[in-house]
Amino acid sequence: MTNVPEVVLAREAGLCYATIALPTNYAAGISSTPLTHEEVLEEMEKGKPLLNSLLAGCIEAISPVHQCNCAEAGKNWLKE
Repeated sequence: MTNVPEVVLAREAGLCYATIALPTNYAAGISSTPLTHEEVLEEMEKGKPLLNSLLAGCIEAISPVHQCNCAEAGKNWLKE
């Protein structure tokens, strides 16, 4: 769940790419009891308002004019 396959493919395709993660289990591997699927869903519900706010802010902040070199970086990366 590190997004490595996605970021590599996006780079190859010359796409702009960003990841947003919503942690649902801060004690993974530490707790003596396993986390249930229901508990993960509950944590996701708690994080939705903040996630929605973050996404709305990102959409407002994204410029329609691309000033990055993602498209070119993908071409150069394939040559390396």
